[in-house]
Amino acid sequence: MKYLLRHFQKSASKTILITNPYGLHLRPCTLLASLAKKFQTDIEIHLGANIADAKNLHQLLALNIAFEDTITIKAFGKDSKEVINQLSSLLENHHDTQETPKESPVYNYVGKSLEGKAISSGLAIGKIWHIPSEEFTNTSTKTKETFDEAKTRVLSYLSKKKNPIFQAHYALIEALQATTFESLEEEINKHIATLKNGANSSKIDDYHNILRYFQGTKETFEAPDHPTVLVAYKLLPSDIESIVKSSIKGVIISHDIAPNSHVSLLLRSHQIPTVSLSKDEIDKLTQGDILIDGFRGVVVTSLTKEDREFVSSYLQKEKLQNQNAFERRFLPATTKSGKTIDVVANIHDLQTAKEARENGATKVGLLRSEFIFKQHQPSFKEQVEFFTEIFDLFDEVTVRTLDVGGDKELAYIQIPKEQNPFLGIRGIRLLQTHRDIISTQLEAILTASKGKKIKIMFPMVATPREFIEAKELTIKLCQKLHIDPNNIQLGIMIEIPSVLFMLEQFNKIVDFYSIGTNDLHQYLFAVDRTHSTFKIEDEELIFEVISKITKEATKPVSICGELASDIDKIDKLLLTNIDILSVTPKMVPLIKERIRDV
Repeated sequence: MKYLLRHFQKSASKTILITNPYGLHLRPCTLLASLAKKFQTDIEIHLGANIADAKNLHQLLALNIAFEDTITIKAFGKDSKEVINQLSSLLENHHDTQETPKESPVYNYVGKSLEGKAISSGLAIGKIWHIPSEEFTNTSTKTKETFDEAKTRVLSYLSKKKNPIFQAHYALIEALQATTFESLEEEINKHIATLKNGANSSKIDDYHNILRYFQGTKETFEAPDHPTVLVAYKLLPSDIESIVKSSIKGVIISHDIAPNSHVSLLLRSHQIPTVSLSKDEIDKLTQGDILIDGFRGVVVTSLTKEDREFVSSYLQKEKLQNQNAFERRFLPATTKSGKTIDVVANIHDLQTAKEARENGATKVGLLRSEFIFKQHQPSFKEQVEFFTEIFDLFDEVTVRTLDVGGDKELAYIQIPKEQNPFLGIRGIRLLQTHRDIISTQLEAILTASKGKKIKIMFPMVATPREFIEAKELTIKLCQKLHIDPNNIQLGIMIEIPSVLFMLEQFNKIVDFYSIGTNDLHQYLFAVDRTHSTFKIEDEELIFEVISKITKEATKPVSICGELASDIDKIDKLLLTNIDILSVTPKMVPLIKERIRDV
């Protein structure tokens, strides 16, 4: 009956060439299914004779859509054209970020070596340490929990993870139909069978990882205390957390690993030198010291004195560069001409807050409050606890109110369907559609401040009227909570070009400005910042705009976009007369050190 009715329904379709180098793997499929679920319309993805329900994550993965495949999106119902527009836009604009490889040091090893494949760049020396292969069966015998208890535990664990890979694992589990351990194994094995030998075969590890979660395994292994090179036939994404916390300096893994697997991506993101070898070569690695060159995919099995000295010299030089900056991280960042630049941190949770403190930041220039809203709508109490923990760590914190819309979606915040979300309901505009959420967040921020001076920043402000409305709401909440409004500074993100022409008016009502260079660039040039094929690189204009702002603004101005963390742009930034840079935590000491050389 369903298919018969389609003959009488409105429909639309569009054929798309997949240009993402890694095809439609788990993360883009997760985004696609999440977007499709927002529509009542039936939506199908066609790849040749194979068809998947666009709302079913597992079916999407099973299509094994690869780079340069041609697919067709079909939608049936009154919103069919809008569905096609939004889904095709997502697929056409999603491209995985390509890592910029480090420059390989030039050296010819003297000792006996094996030629493998480079997975993650870097050099490492350590003693060989093997871990055995893992079996992913008989899940029910490996945990004393009921299935529902195990599922609740796993989802709770994954909900705290900020990495998109583990958020995709969360989505995979939510999409499963299993109600028992036996049906879980059966369903997962069925999904694995659909991926074998396909474009998404590297995502089989993600399904194995789901079984491990249910088995209750937390720390997957415990490495020796001494510097070690881990040798494994197989690793899962959740293993990488254990590796990062251990004395493991590098990894050798079987050739079965794919460069685009989530294990490979995580190894690279954590800068763990990794080389893949054949299983036969791995079997011959027994004991003793071994050298990994993740730049060239070389494993040196019999190290000479010269080999050791080269690696030691390289690592020492790299360490000294970072160590000098780290040791001086709490010192002011003062230029040679005597100007001091305030280097503060961008954070989003307690972990990054502690990392920022450790790296020398005493202030926060941007607290992205979206993180606490990720998996569920937080209660007022949860928000107060979150902000209190952050405020207790720093002398000054600038909180950006909830910034969703555009490419940032939350499942429980229903924003009306828009043809161009980047030009629709975003940031401060949520006051018009979800006033209760913003009001509750502001009240939580004020409650957590406990009389301490804090700064609240509103994103996506286009006109003085928008800011005045937010300011009036904040003052009313201060009165309700008996908080002195003089302890609360209110400012705006400069992201929308209209603000550039109204700085004189904004000077009269705001306490500070923060330039969001990512979105400002996007709106200045009318180019989606996520667009993969079309870019306008005009740095000179961006620097001119920053200079205009610092010249005309009568209130403090900071930069919190990616540009502030670009160490190669510091010289030019300082010429704009900017005096506050908000950067990623790990860049605080390095940016400070660079400023001292200007």
